[in-house]
Amino acid sequence: MFLNCCFLSICYIITHTDGSDDKNSAKFNVTLNASFKATQLEKVIGELEHNSTSTITVETEGLVEMSIHSESEPYTLSCQAEDMMSECSWSIRKESEEVVVWNGSTATVRCVHPSTSSTQATLSLSNPDRLWSGLYTCTLRSGRVLYKASGDLPIPLPPDLTLKSNPENLDCSSDAKQRIRVNCSVSPPSDVYNITLYVLSDKKTEVMSKDAVFTGDINCKDVADYLNTACEVTNNPDEKHFKTLTVPVITSTDDFCDSVSEWPRTKKGVTATRSCEPGRVGQKNRTCKGKHVWGPVENYCAREEIAKLLNKAENLAKGFGVTPERIREVFLDMKNFSDPKLEPTLGDVTSLINTLDYMKHVSKDFVIKSDSDMEHFIDASSSILSMHWSDDAHVNQSLSAKYLQAVEGLTQNIQVNQSTELNSTNLLFQLCPREPTCSRNLLGINVALISSAQQVKLMAIDRLTDWLPNDDATTVSCSDALVVVQENASREEDPGTKMTIEFPLTSERPQNHKIVCVYWQTSNNTWAREGCRWIHKNNTHALCECDRASLDRTGTARTRTFSTLMSRVPVELDGLNTITLVGLGASICSLIIFLAIECFLWKAVAKTKLSHFRHTALVNIATFLLLADCIFLASAVTEHLPEPFCLILAVAKHFFYLAMFFWMLCLSIVLLHQVIFIFQPLRAKVFFTLSATIGYICPLVTVGIAYVYYEVIPGSGDSSSYHNRETCWLTYKGSMKGSIYSFMVPVGVITLMNLFSMVVVIVTLLRPTFSESKTDDREMVKSIIKVIVILSPIFGVTWALGFGVFVTDLTDGPLWMIINYAFTITNTFQGFFILLTGCIGERKVREEFLKTVSLFVSSSYHLHSDLPDTLYLNASEFL
Repeated sequence: MFLNCCFLSICYIITHTDGSDDKNSAKFNVTLNASFKATQLEKVIGELEHNSTSTITVETEGLVEMSIHSESEPYTLSCQAEDMMSECSWSIRKESEEVVVWNGSTATVRCVHPSTSSTQATLSLSNPDRLWSGLYTCTLRSGRVLYKASGDLPIPLPPDLTLKSNPENLDCSSDAKQRIRVNCSVSPPSDVYNITLYVLSDKKTEVMSKDAVFTGDINCKDVADYLNTACEVTNNPDEKHFKTLTVPVITSTDDFCDSVSEWPRTKKGVTATRSCEPGRVGQKNRTCKGKHVWGPVENYCAREEIAKLLNKAENLAKGFGVTPERIREVFLDMKNFSDPKLEPTLGDVTSLINTLDYMKHVSKDFVIKSDSDMEHFIDASSSILSMHWSDDAHVNQSLSAKYLQAVEGLTQNIQVNQSTELNSTNLLFQLCPREPTCSRNLLGINVALISSAQQVKLMAIDRLTDWLPNDDATTVSCSDALVVVQENASREEDPGTKMTIEFPLTSERPQNHKIVCVYWQTSNNTWAREGCRWIHKNNTHALCECDRASLDRTGTARTRTFSTLMSRVPVELDGLNTITLVGLGASICSLIIFLAIECFLWKAVAKTKLSHFRHTALVNIATFLLLADCIFLASAVTEHLPEPFCLILAVAKHFFYLAMFFWMLCLSIVLLHQVIFIFQPLRAKVFFTLSATIGYICPLVTVGIAYVYYEVIPGSGDSSSYHNRETCWLTYKGSMKGSIYSFMVPVGVITLMNLFSMVVVIVTLLRPTFSESKTDDREMVKSIIKVIVILSPIFGVTWALGFGVFVTDLTDGPLWMIINYAFTITNTFQGFFILLTGCIGERKVREEFLKTVSLFVSSSYHLHSDLPDTLYLNASEFL
């Protein structure tokens, strides 16, 4: 490259290599006026270094020229050298400080080689503000020679206008005129601006003031819902700037909130604002929700040091002053300013999260290779989670989504060299350096990963998932979050990556509640499920398997945040509710028919003492089952039931179902006595005393004790109430926790005793004295089956399936679904089965019923007994 008539300034910086201090260094400025090649300079420098023991660095001005294009955006600055350069850089001088310019949201730096013998450095500025106005310098490096060029870039920007009114709401509810003060301020202030204030009412537009401040009266008759004001600023006829402000008007028909403390009277739906106290930046907001109802105060006032930190991070994200030292300062300040003990406001939290987000953008364009920066980032992020954010769930959702996106980006972009584990209160970072398999434990989360990535970063985050938005209203968060970053992952079609993640659940999983393994999608701020599946572990841990499809590619890395969601309601089987309603309806009708037949044929079927005992127990069983089924139907829809009625229904169901089972126990005891003590019949007085005690008093005492223990005595019952408001039934709080056990334990004991009675009857059938007259084993088997079929409904044996339903889980597989269907069918139709076995299946009842019918119908029927003839004496009469 040749320069004609140019002014060359050369600065020699000579540093001796003998290890001495700066006293042995020297600077020389040389000014040349000549035409020569730039390569000759590098040749001279090389000879000087060869012939001396010094290190020479040369800075030149005049060998490179800068061109500036500022006619339209983006503004472009470029420097071109007729040689191949190894580096290009840009800087801007602000207040006697040289600030580095790097890639960001505003600045774009490029170093290209248009040809094999030239280099071009360009800087583009998109939407720059006043920060970017100043003297720019481009620097191109070739070896020890720096080629520099400078140029000034003025950026014409419109003034910042601020328009305020006092009062914020114009109160026209009573007076015909209201006084208002409107102020228009310009920043930076200047005497060249002409300011005009306007009022744009519903009926006319009027120039109110040729000054920055207007104070006057407004006629309420000229305005309706809002008063529109405008500020016009001009400095020449071709340049005008506007700022508008809408002032709400409170009329006599409007709802409003009365003034409270610092908050003025405000129209419904309008947000009032207030300035911050000294030492804080921002504003406070409060919205009038309705008539005399204020919303919560949203305190967006941030401490001045946090506001300055946010501004510094924002400038770095724009590309202004990006250096490792400034990045380190931001992370360290975040760590120091995010102490929860400083009583942070929502403005503090918002500013710190925005700072994290800006640093995420910085880390995309500027390589951060510092373990200490990673440590400061983790400590600051952990402290932010320990702060109180907001009482508004929507605000927390928005902040948490931005927080997670920033943490994901910084975890991916910051390069860690030596640290394999960094721990804090709410975050834990671990590294798997170039391992084909990776097994780690972070905050109780066990991770096992098979990956083709060179390096895997893992970050466990506590407390965050409760705040993240969830589009699926049927699920709720139930575990912490795990960020997985796979660096330099292999090609997309490689199927080798697979992860298994075991999450400890934040609360014990209730029975039949499904777990969903999910990962966070930053593109739409929601949880996704594709590529992950839940493997049933237990009620305290969830095991998830995720494949490569669940990992999001960002550049050469794959990043995802994994967690789990739990269904709010249990899994429901198809048609189960319909079966329940149909079965209960059939049972209620059947029990009514059964009781009617019993009343109608009572004298005929209860002639003997034993049959009287049996039918007395059957009538009580049917009566209590009928009442329990009716109340069960009455509590099927609980949304509109008042709380006292729900409690009454729960107590009634508890008592009636227990009474039914205790009467089943009475029947079982009578049968057992008659089979074992054949020649010692049960006396009537003993039976009625025993049955009244067992059938009425025992269930009443059981219900009373359960109610007092769980509802009346303070601090008892594992902090559990007696009934569940959603189901109007007893509560279940875990293993041996909850009032449901006051029902299950007695029912389980009674069912076992009834099963024992059935076994005794079957064994009696198999004894030789009973079976010697039988020549066919098939008849014996048929007799046993008939005994089981007849006794199961009236002994409640089918309720044993309920224990299978209780201890199993519908999410485990089809077997548990079969158990649920079987339990529902057999027990909702229990009344119908009692009608079949207690009336239609009993010979005496059929005969008496037919005798009665024959009085009205001239026909005869010949019926054969369906019961086994092998049971004899009192046992056969009982059955």
